[in-house]
Amino acid sequence: MQRTRLEWVALVASVTVGVWAVEATAQMTNGDRTTTPQERASGQPDRSSQPTAERGLTPGTVRASKITGMNVYDQAGNEKFGTVKDILIDPSANRVEYAVLSTTKAAGVNDRYVAVPWTEFSETRDGKDLAIDVDKDRLAKAPSFDGSQWPNLSDRSFWERVSSYFGTSGAKAASQAATQMRLVRANDIIGKNVENRQNQSLGKIEDVVYELRSGRVRYGVLAEGGVLGLGSKYVAIPLNAFGFSNDNSKLVLNADKDRLAKAPGFDKNNWPSTATRQFDQQVTNYWGSRG
Repeated sequence: MQRTRLEWVALVASVTVGVWAVEATAQMTNGDRTTTPQERASGQPDRSSQPTAERGLTPGTVRASKITGMNVYDQAGNEKFGTVKDILIDPSANRVEYAVLSTTKAAGVNDRYVAVPWTEFSETRDGKDLAIDVDKDRLAKAPSFDGSQWPNLSDRSFWERVSSYFGTSGAKAASQAATQMRLVRANDIIGKNVENRQNQSLGKIEDVVYELRSGRVRYGVLAEGGVLGLGSKYVAIPLNAFGFSNDNSKLVLNADKDRLAKAPGFDKNNWPSTATRQFDQQVTNYWGSRG
């Protein structure tokens, strides 16, 4: 049966529409995943549907171990300023005071370390890295030290210089650290052994969880172990519940076997949601008020 001219026109139009639809679908995909309207509008990957473990920063809070090694960019997320080498914490106040950056050539010279008040940081648009509210030239002139020779964390004069330099939003945190502080490096806390006052081994610190925006430490995570035989759960404990041994080689917690066994905890493969405060409130209620 021969087709009429009108039928041929309709057939060609149908094929053209089909080809256009296939091309449009291909343009809207990224690998095997369809891009979202947010991605097409911003030009950035949308990580909102990714599992928390795949993102560099989680909603609301961060783990200190995940921040170390993270890249730091300008507010636009275009220029890399450096890499986080460590986090400085005031355990008595349950607060992160500084992030220490190893700056790149763009912001100074290699192996030049700068302590920047945590209040100057935010997350990049894609939630993968950190952004800093300090321009390149200002960061290049900030008080610094060689990566192989860290300043004494109790050196009040150095931290007062840092406070004076950054001023504005960072001044309050830096000033408090300079006048009251007992700053400790997160890398020195994570992995440190914990004992009670009876010299019984309770385990070791697995990580420190704190709020991204404010720097407020929610809790330290104790991985149980040793002679108490309490299983394999992680226990969440406010940092100011710990003390330091006389030689600073270990942390001391005033808790016996029964108290630790009943404390709020979780499986090491199933961390509590960081998007709500429900678990945080349980920790506070159990261990008492925090700084």
